[in-house]
Amino acid sequence: MVVAIPFEAFNRQDFEAVLILRHPQGEFRPALDLVESGIAEPSYYGHAGYMASMSDWLSAWVDFLIEPQELIDLGDRVVVLAKRSAWAWAAALLSIGTSLPFTT
Repeated sequence: MVVAIPFEAFNRQDFEAVLILRHPQGEFRPALDLVESGIAEPSYYGHAGYMASMSDWLSAWVDFLIEPQELIDLGDRVVVLAKRSAWAWAAALLSIGTSLPFTT
């Protein structure tokens, strides 16, 4: 499934592979709880922004995985509901939740 490819690449931290499928001027909006915690900015633009977002996220987490749970076909785009699980050493924090990664 083509939609799963960016998630598989993300989980192995191959962000260059993720960029292949992203629009060069696309916007990436992380999950709101990550923004509210100060881990991520509200939005990132373009390939450079996406790479910056990955640097921000992974500086806070020892392990961060995303597993697609449901795909919703909207015709010209696909919505992916995903389960994310993460572990942060500094805070001894385990985060498991459902997120809706939003990309335009």
